[in-house]
Amino acid sequence: MESSNKPLRILQIGMSTNYGGTEAFLMNLYKNIDRNKYQFDFLNVYDEPIACQKEIESLGGHIYNLHLRRREDGLKKYKKGIKDFYNMHTFDIVSQNVQDLINIDMLKYAHRKGVPTIIHSHNSNYGMRNRLLTKLSILKNKLLIRKYVDKFLSCSKTSGLFTYGKRIKPLFVLNGIEVKNFVFKEEVRKKIRNEFNIDKEV
Repeated sequence: MESSNKPLRILQIGMSTNYGGTEAFLMNLYKNIDRNKYQFDFLNVYDEPIACQKEIESLGGHIYNLHLRRREDGLKKYKKGIKDFYNMHTFDIVSQNVQDLINIDMLKYAHRKGVPTIIHSHNSNYGMRNRLLTKLSILKNKLLIRKYVDKFLSCSKTSGLFTYGKRIKPLFVLNGIEVKNFVFKEEVRKKIRNEFNIDKEV
């Protein structure tokens, strides 16, 4: 059997319409991976473009629109929407980036389709809202998540403990930076000093 030269397609879930920490991490990673081997696609669950959408598309990524409105459409239609999505589209891996475990349904249905799944925690103190249903949903998913996820990632020990609890030991993936953007440059130093009228001897 001949090996395919096509890159592995990884669906990234968790990209919002605002460029924040998670979005910065994903884009830094996306721009620096070997896209001949790995290609990111992104899920958009909003009514407007996600952050960096045009740049994603210029790099070869696809944007998949899936509007999941459990309350408006009803639970039955909500579940059918996810099932239909995975029946229509094929991915090699599904990766969800989370702030908490309020919703892991995309991972659950990917697992049921036999697709390898990854979850990546990006937060250490968010999501435990006052609403009882929200707290119960997070607790339920924390207990069930090992059934649906193959690899657990976290940006720190604290975020891993917050999101997964003590029973799961995630792999720590530190937030990388573009080192070249922080290299000292004399011309930049002079420009900033002149701009703020800073004494040369300071």
